[in-house]
Amino acid sequence: MRKYYSTNPSELRHIDQLLLSYLSTTNRNPIQEYTKDTFLYRMVNRVLRQKNIQFMFLFGFFLRDLYQQLKCEHEKFLRKQLKNSKVTVYRGQIMSKTEIEKLKDSIDNIVTSSFMSTTFDPAMSEIYLGTSMPDDELQSILFEIELNLAEKSFPYADISTISWFPSESETLLMPGLEFKMTENSIYYNVERKIWLAKLELVSDTIEKEDDRMLEGFGERRKMRYYIDLLMETLTDFCSATASLIETVFNHLMELFPREKWILAVKMSCLAQYNIDRDFNYTLALPNWDEALKYWFEYQDDEELNVNIAIGRIYYDIGSIYYFHIKHTGKARENFDLSIKHYQIAIKKGLTSSEEIHIYEYLHEMYGKKLLISVIETDNHTNEDEMKEIQSMIIKYLKLQLDCMLKCYDINNQSISIAAAELTSYYDQFDMYDEELCLSKKLLELYRKDSPEKNSEKIVELLEKIIAIYFVHKNDQETAMMYQSQLEERITGNDTQAADDFIIDYRQNEGEEVDHDDTLQPIRRWSTTD
Repeated sequence: MRKYYSTNPSELRHIDQLLLSYLSTTNRNPIQEYTKDTFLYRMVNRVLRQKNIQFMFLFGFFLRDLYQQLKCEHEKFLRKQLKNSKVTVYRGQIMSKTEIEKLKDSIDNIVTSSFMSTTFDPAMSEIYLGTSMPDDELQSILFEIELNLAEKSFPYADISTISWFPSESETLLMPGLEFKMTENSIYYNVERKIWLAKLELVSDTIEKEDDRMLEGFGERRKMRYYIDLLMETLTDFCSATASLIETVFNHLMELFPREKWILAVKMSCLAQYNIDRDFNYTLALPNWDEALKYWFEYQDDEELNVNIAIGRIYYDIGSIYYFHIKHTGKARENFDLSIKHYQIAIKKGLTSSEEIHIYEYLHEMYGKKLLISVIETDNHTNEDEMKEIQSMIIKYLKLQLDCMLKCYDINNQSISIAAAELTSYYDQFDMYDEELCLSKKLLELYRKDSPEKNSEKIVELLEKIIAIYFVHKNDQETAMMYQSQLEERITGNDTQAADDFIIDYRQNEGEEVDHDDTLQPIRRWSTTD
């Protein structure tokens, strides 16, 4: 750090002060240090926005302290706000014209990648904002952020009493908070000559649930969970090079020399790099084999539950043989090994996110096994084997969806996709009682959440329920009961539109129009200071 600021005497003095006043004492106030006008907050946020893993290690001690203090302040903040269900904070920001356009066109939720400073005072947020015209290269934008205090999320808190600048009424938001935007939530205000954007906090139930479950695990199991997250960050979000992967995991081995299984994660990470960057499975397969050798040394280690990692490696290898090498025998062999280890892992205890992923992999593998059986036997597959595979597909897809419903907001797109997939299997296997049960459950949840916001989904579910009763159950009385609910939802007193739906089913013998449930990736939004 001294080398980086070698030509800046002011920041060198700040580094010396940090060493004297922060690192040399146990009575630390990381939030106060962060809010000082020094290199620290600028560098920390730059490192987070750029996903610079090497510098994250350098600032790891401070990020840990800052998170812990903000978590404590978050709990105090919620206790002080017991009479309020929501609070609104503001943030003024300068963004490029291109960034504004991306924000306007965004159809996904927004996830912050760095700490976000906000204030309860909208006037305070505009002090240094200025104005801008729509064609200017740099644009002024004011964010109005609604924090629903009942939503579970990463911590945020009013830090004005411990900030270096208490008069700013600052509320500090942790990286990783997820926000949603409505269709018209960002627009240019001609009178004020700034952009206005409204954001709403989205629940992070899955992280909270994982944290709760991790409390019951040992320290090494927790470490394995977080190192797995590090691998995901390196491969999915950071576009890490092979050299960086080597550096990061070699540093981890220096910190934890007895935990040789870290080398297994390193080899898996390198294998994933081979696939994602070069699609070189001839390099990836030996790296996965090397990872398996390390993991098998810990197979009797009950605390680590290494069967999770072993199951994932066999799943990845099987997918390479299935999709790219086109060797169905090897694909099925690896899928069977993956299924075996995942089933062992489930018995040993998982976090909610691990459960969701494992159930997803399991039903996918059984689906591929079904296709492999049909291909290899030229459509003469044993009927009992087919029914067994079908039942396992349904079982794990249902478990995945049940876990999602416990952990995700009902409007999470992953729920819609999993429900659509399960429904398609129910249709394929003529399991209409089960499809009715699922549709009624989702209908109840959408109505409970918000009938107005979920109107389109409610209509779709009512149409599905009517179709099953009318076409497959031959129960016109119950179909008409749900038709009246549909009629009330979409037409008020005009019954013709709802009646047309029944007529359509008579004419088309129960065939529905396919809906496009394409999953869109969450857009990562890097805030700037």
